[in-house]
Amino acid sequence: MDTILVGMWSASIVCHLVEFLGLITGVSYNKLGFLTTATTLHTFGCIFLLMSLLDNFAYTFNLWCFVFFSYVPAAWEVWNGFVFLLWEYDIMSKVELRL
Repeated sequence: MDTILVGMWSASIVCHLVEFLGLITGVSYNKLGFLTTATTLHTFGCIFLLMSLLDNFAYTFNLWCFVFFSYVPAAWEVWNGFVFLLWEYDIMSKVELRL
């Protein structure tokens, strides 16, 4: 059980780094709805993680908290990065293919 919790917390840190890179690069900076949702999810995730540590909740509760409050915003951030690169930045028009 300890290895599962350590794995979830390590993956949560990686998810936070993905979102931090998206914020620093400005990919999600202009999407107010995304920033509000991600900030709200992370706030509730921190509260639930603190409650689970203090009240000794089952680790399955921690797993669901990780999926909903860390993985979903990070996956959404990756999707925003792809949308930014392909359509907003229009990287396809900047790449020249030579045969």
